[in-house]
Amino acid sequence: MWRKIQWVAIVAFLALLGAELGLRLILGLGNPPLLVGDDQIGYMFAANQDLHRFGHRVKINRYHQRSDDISEQPGAGVRRMLCVGDSVTWGGVLCEQRETYPEVLGRLLFDEGVSSPEVLNASAGSWGIGNQLAYLRRFGAFGSSVVVLQIGSGDLLQSKSNADCVGQHASFPKRKPMLAIGELTCRYILPQIVSGSPSAATVSSPEDKEGRFCRNMADFRACVRLVRQAGAEVVVFHNRSRAEILGGEGEGAREAFRVRFLAVCREEHIAVVDLGEVWRDDERVGRFFRDGVHLTEDGNAAAAVALLPVTITALQK
Repeated sequence: MWRKIQWVAIVAFLALLGAELGLRLILGLGNPPLLVGDDQIGYMFAANQDLHRFGHRVKINRYHQRSDDISEQPGAGVRRMLCVGDSVTWGGVLCEQRETYPEVLGRLLFDEGVSSPEVLNASAGSWGIGNQLAYLRRFGAFGSSVVVLQIGSGDLLQSKSNADCVGQHASFPKRKPMLAIGELTCRYILPQIVSGSPSAATVSSPEDKEGRFCRNMADFRACVRLVRQAGAEVVVFHNRSRAEILGGEGEGAREAFRVRFLAVCREEHIAVVDLGEVWRDDERVGRFFRDGVHLTEDGNAAAAVALLPVTITALQK
């Protein structure tokens, strides 16, 4: 009887060991991209990470960007562009690094004859306009000729995200989990079982919608001033949810604020790429979204195509 129990224990241990190794080596679990809290910016991806997750590369450089290593200023002949945004720009671990829209845009610019284009990706999940502003204040535009500000429908009414979620929410880890099996359970399985889980980032605010919108527009104008003072052109990449584009539930819920935001862009003489307008009659829209907001690799490619002519024009100014 005792020998039988020993054999069962050995088999169970080997099965768990095999599962742990498989999850680490095949899926990259147990080694998530880590974040760090910051008093001004809120949080950023920790610098100098290079890993593979679900078969996709995630490279974070020393400036907390999902981009290859760069110098602070572009080299001779390099035409640099900086994309600043939230999880849509970040792309997520389900997206290969080279298939994020900033990377795709860089290749398209090269194909169109732009000399040595370099497109940087400064972003993190649930960043609001206030987070973008704080990043630009800290790091500047890196000698970019163009800065693309990705601002979604939800960002118009979102408060600046703070560091409270870092290390507290499974999607914002600040250290590696002990076990890949534990990460699989806590980050991916349990949230699907337990309803009412907390939001990924602390974005709620006691301010009313009008107050949050006005604060965001003030931060947006400050972003524009900073970029222009750095000698760069501003392009706004305005993404909408899948439901808003397809005319389903939620359409028009933020329309009044969107109209006012686009009016601010006109006042500031900013070129806007509005995916709601670009994709409205595109039959492929359904496969551009991984969920209600985030883009698939096809969606990233289509977004880059939409941005291409506007960014070329901005580079030529």
